[in-house]
Amino acid sequence: MFPTGHVFLQIQNGFLVFVFDTDSNISYTLPFGIRFVHHQDHILSLALQVLKTVRKDVLKGCKIVFSRVFPTQSQADNHHLWRMAEQLGATCSTELDPSVTHVVSKDSGTEKSHWALKHNKFLVQPGWIEAANYFWQRQPEENFSVNQIKN
Repeated sequence: MFPTGHVFLQIQNGFLVFVFDTDSNISYTLPFGIRFVHHQDHILSLALQVLKTVRKDVLKGCKIVFSRVFPTQSQADNHHLWRMAEQLGATCSTELDPSVTHVVSKDSGTEKSHWALKHNKFLVQPGWIEAANYFWQRQPEENFSVNQIKN
């Protein structure tokens, strides 16, 4: 069916489909978040390498700044959303600059949120990153917009 030793991946409706060819063809469909375990270490190792590569493309090209998503006294790059965004291929920063594409916030009244709106950048809720992680696809930003405060 497939050349021996190959791993094929496909994403369908929030499920990752693995198709392996070893001595006998094996295929798996797994919901995201469930750890795949296979007895043949070389196949598992290859699959994990491929998954990391696929995952790094989800938010590739996005530069994210967070605003009031985690406590200011905490180390920003230790927060799970920061790490998740980087695992998905985004670059995260604590500083605003013209290369920023997204501000992730729960509050449209912050200085960084105002900056995003003024500079036509995406202002999205933290759930945007979580949804991208779950579906392994960049999600439409308009589905995660932060409610704006009327002046």
